[in-house]
Amino acid sequence: MLTPDYFYGKSDKLIEMYQDLEDWILQDIAMRLVAAGSLSGTADRELWKLQQMGLHRQEIIKRISQLTEKSRNEVRRLLRDSVLTSFSDDQSVLERFASVQPPLQNNAVITVMNAELMKTFGELSNLTNTTIDQSQKNLLNLLNEVDFRVASGLQSYSSAICEVLDRYAENGMNVNYPTGSRRSLEAAVRCCIVTSMNQTAAQVTNKYIMEAGAEYVLVSAHMGARHDKNNPTGLQSHDWWQGKVYKIRGSDPDAPNLLEATGYDINPQTGEGHVVNPLGLHGYNCRHSHKPWDKSLSNPYVDANGNPKIDVHESQQLYDLQQQQRAMERAIRKTKRQLLVKEQELKAYPDDENIRSDYDKLAYKLRMQNRKYGEFCAENNLQRQYDRVKVAGFKKEQAKSANGRATAYSNYASKYNGVPNAWMKTKGQKIDPNIKVINPNFSNENCASGVVAYEMRQRGLNIVAKDKGILELMQEPWKAWENVEPIEGLSKHDIIELIKAEHGNCRYELAFEHKYGAHCVVLEKYGKTISVVDPQTGDRYNADEYKVEMNNILFWKISDAEVSKDGVRGCRTMN
Repeated sequence: MLTPDYFYGKSDKLIEMYQDLEDWILQDIAMRLVAAGSLSGTADRELWKLQQMGLHRQEIIKRISQLTEKSRNEVRRLLRDSVLTSFSDDQSVLERFASVQPPLQNNAVITVMNAELMKTFGELSNLTNTTIDQSQKNLLNLLNEVDFRVASGLQSYSSAICEVLDRYAENGMNVNYPTGSRRSLEAAVRCCIVTSMNQTAAQVTNKYIMEAGAEYVLVSAHMGARHDKNNPTGLQSHDWWQGKVYKIRGSDPDAPNLLEATGYDINPQTGEGHVVNPLGLHGYNCRHSHKPWDKSLSNPYVDANGNPKIDVHESQQLYDLQQQQRAMERAIRKTKRQLLVKEQELKAYPDDENIRSDYDKLAYKLRMQNRKYGEFCAENNLQRQYDRVKVAGFKKEQAKSANGRATAYSNYASKYNGVPNAWMKTKGQKIDPNIKVINPNFSNENCASGVVAYEMRQRGLNIVAKDKGILELMQEPWKAWENVEPIEGLSKHDIIELIKAEHGNCRYELAFEHKYGAHCVVLEKYGKTISVVDPQTGDRYNADEYKVEMNNILFWKISDAEVSKDGVRGCRTMN
């Protein structure tokens, strides 16, 4: 059996290889787009596009061929080590049934290991082939979009290039699956390797189970196991079935059936395991394992009274915190990729002040993201995952440059903080505590602007929302603020619990869907009181008394956020 912590950091080296490929693709496409600006004439441009696609493909194939041998050696090492580690944990139980041969001396086990190795090679090969095709499509689509924007008179060439590149950097390389799901290349590789390590060790364990004639297995348990609030006792809720003894065929009163409970099946005649339901045991990204078991042994995951040692509520809270941590890490990587592209844009247009300003703002955003990530991990006793914020092309030189520009921007930001001078002149005026003055004409399209106005009033500025809503904020209300990333996947109750743990007073914005459309409100902590403030209607509720349904909630902290240009556009000074 492999412990859940075994998987941490094991795939770092391999993932870094693929991150290097992804970052090179991003920079190569940026370079080729910028170079296109020197061409003129439709025929020349179309011929040049075809040439660039060919050159881009050749370079990718060359890099992938170099990557393949390195990655295969690393995969061999990872799978072999996972098998040997799992066997060392299982050995004492197996020897209760019969004498056993170590994995590298057991021909049946070696056959299983080789089969799993080839399967993993095939999955990684599919990922790289998909990457080649997708990057070529991306390059052609970006070139065509730039040409369309310029030909239609919408933008200058430099402006069009920067805009499409910024969007591309924001999304990065993605892998599309036949099921319709989509993952970043890095996430796809991580999922492939973690799943392969787990399944290879499991298949070897199954061979030993067959040889020993074991009837039962013990499934591992860990804090922060996957939990589905909509189906807390279903297969997808791993915290429900972890840490228990299961019977491979049939069931006992104290040992449910393995397949029925976990979605994983073992054939006792062949020793082959099957992931019947990929949401369960040994499915995608699952870190749980199993081992042969003798019911005369004491289950290490339960106490003397047979109760789980892991508190399910604490485990669920840890899972929620880890999901927030993953979101922060993804946001940091995204900002680093955006900075790499901005670096290419600055090389092409060094005198463009708008590009320089965008770079500085991104550099400051990265600094704030890193700071908040560190604070979040420290406050919640989480280990910082440095490997998860790496971007291969973002080296010491890039970090030094970004840090310098972040300092320059912070000097400006601390002085002005995104607030226009007209707003600053209201500081010191008497602020009417009545929330209803924020939306004096009862507009029903300015909820995002109302949140901005409410926050500004908390900072002592006499600001109200404009009647007409800002389209960008209706679609993406977090863009009313600089350097914030929306967090998703938590319920209202979970968010309230997280805010209760905050030190001092604070305010968060919540955006959600309900049966009549979408809406934004403020979730405010003042002392020990948690309130929901609706600036659009002018109402304040105790958090537990706010009965509006909240679906697909996104939330972000606003009490220390800088208002953006779009946020300013949605508000005005009070008459």
